[in-house]
Amino acid sequence: FRDLLRCFAPLGVETVPLGAACRRFLAADVVSGEDLPLASRASMDGFAVRAAEVFGANDSNPGYLDLAMDIPIGVIPEAALPPGHCARIVTGAFLPAGADAVVMVEYAEELGAGAIEIRRAVAPGDNVMLAGEDARRGERALGSGTRLRPQEIGLLAALGVVDVPVDKIPSVALLSTGDELVPAEATPRPGQIRDVNSHALAAMLAQAGAALTTFPLVPDDLDSIRDALKNAAASHDLTLLSG
Repeated sequence: FRDLLRCFAPLGVETVPLGAACRRFLAADVVSGEDLPLASRASMDGFAVRAAEVFGANDSNPGYLDLAMDIPIGVIPEAALPPGHCARIVTGAFLPAGADAVVMVEYAEELGAGAIEIRRAVAPGDNVMLAGEDARRGERALGSGTRLRPQEIGLLAALGVVDVPVDKIPSVALLSTGDELVPAEATPRPGQIRDVNSHALAAMLAQAGAALTTFPLVPDDLDSIRDALKNAAASHDLTLLSG
């Protein structure tokens, strides 16, 4: 069945607002117009440091640095971090040049007079969202054919993509045939059964994101089946017949 569907031409492309794009399939590559993040940012509250300067620091053998600056969120620091110094930083703030890691505030203590005691070693990149980590300028951020989940929607928002090219939703007609079938809400008489397939298939199609039309039950009569199929096929991209 899947091989058969691959023989059909694509349905075309439409552009939808970002808020309507979830679960749709991306119809074109999205190329990032910027680095994301723009510069390296702290992922924890604490102190921006050179990781090499706190190598081996622990509770019994702390390291000591001088406080050089406080870094507010939303501002790229103009001054580089001097050797032997650290910078107080909050989550989301940009690291100063020279810093390559953040010591969490839980593992540092201010001793007064600008002296900071560091009780935990860090490696370069620890507690840092690196510049370009999520997307790089000029590179593909999302590929055509990607099904857009909440995480892809978030990435598109971060890149400023609010008009999203997506594949058109297929319109599907669903027909169930059988003289023995009765609607699910009916009480079957001897020899009859409730229509199950229409509801099960409809749920599967809704889960797949199709635009579904469920036709009334069709009796086991050639003319009735032919007429129903003609009507469905004339106005839908795909017609499914359950016998």
